[in-house]
Amino acid sequence: RMNKKFLVAAIAAGLMVPGMAAADVKIFGVIQAETGNVDVDTQGPGGDTDTTAMVGRGANGAIHGGGVNQIGFKGDEKLGNGLTAYFKMNNQFSTFDIGTGGWNARDVFVGIKGDGWHTQFGTMNSLYKTTSHAYDPFHGTGAQARAQQHSSGLHNGYADNVGEVGFKSGGFSGGIQITWEDSSNNNNVDARASDPVDAGSWNGAIKYKANNWEASLAYIDLDYGTGGGGLDGWKVAGKYSANGFTIAAQYEDISTDRNTGAATRPDGLSSVLGFNPTGASVNDMDFDTFAIFGTYAISDSTTLMGRYGQGDLDEAAAQGNNDVDHDGWAIGVKHNMSKRTYVYGGYMDNSYDVKGVGARDVDIDAWIAGLIHKF
Repeated sequence: RMNKKFLVAAIAAGLMVPGMAAADVKIFGVIQAETGNVDVDTQGPGGDTDTTAMVGRGANGAIHGGGVNQIGFKGDEKLGNGLTAYFKMNNQFSTFDIGTGGWNARDVFVGIKGDGWHTQFGTMNSLYKTTSHAYDPFHGTGAQARAQQHSSGLHNGYADNVGEVGFKSGGFSGGIQITWEDSSNNNNVDARASDPVDAGSWNGAIKYKANNWEASLAYIDLDYGTGGGGLDGWKVAGKYSANGFTIAAQYEDISTDRNTGAATRPDGLSSVLGFNPTGASVNDMDFDTFAIFGTYAISDSTTLMGRYGQGDLDEAAAQGNNDVDHDGWAIGVKHNMSKRTYVYGGYMDNSYDVKGVGARDVDIDAWIAGLIHKF
């Protein structure tokens, strides 16, 4: 296999910053191909519909988004006195439909770390997100929890114009992120399509890990620009592993003030259902969601996966008292063909009870199958 470390160091030396070749620079990435079948059954005013779609994508995943495709560089350099400079930069890309998928930035940051602490600046995952987003065994696939709103939209996208300070000591780790300048780039910390995040918005988390269990608490507070208002939310999560079993769970409670339009709602239900279930242009709402995840290794190479989730959206009485209750489950299997390549498959079933404006029942079920290779 080609010596990736040497290749990237050579490229860096010739095309990037002088002296970069002295740093430890690596190339990394993941590529995914997934296909599946989605069946959406809607019953309510205006007639019933039953639609089926074949999916074969790989940009943001397959069914209902997700996906892990990326390629990037990361590296570090010893500075002396116990200090290390480091960086990471990567982009996501499409496996299929590359003409429309394009390239999109993910992590792009630079930082300095010492013994038990670090500080970094740029675009990165929020600390709210990273405390538990990988608990979902279907993460990065079309059956992932965040695509069905069993995890909120705060688990999608990256925070830009952010500074982070973090620590790690005695089983504890955590930190705080602050937006130092108004975001002009889609403020995708909560997957919104508009309304930049204002300077001073922040999120933070703390986690304790010991042997085969861990627990965490996270909080986020965002102020918005164009549409005004803001968002605040908290999350508690934990995981336990023993004898081939792993069980994990998380609970979120999020409140919003004057979110404008369907595309700017952190619950993300409009994208799942294909319509705005509240029918209002300005929404004050409370959104809570719970999910439990489980895996069992039946051999060194094969793992069974499962998930159950439920949630509830309540809109302010002044805006119609609209409500969406939803729950769903998924089961699947993952088989490692090597340390870097695996295949997977699964089935999911989700139900949404929409009350108020646009009242209807929506059932979504799907099967997926995919292949992932890491390099």
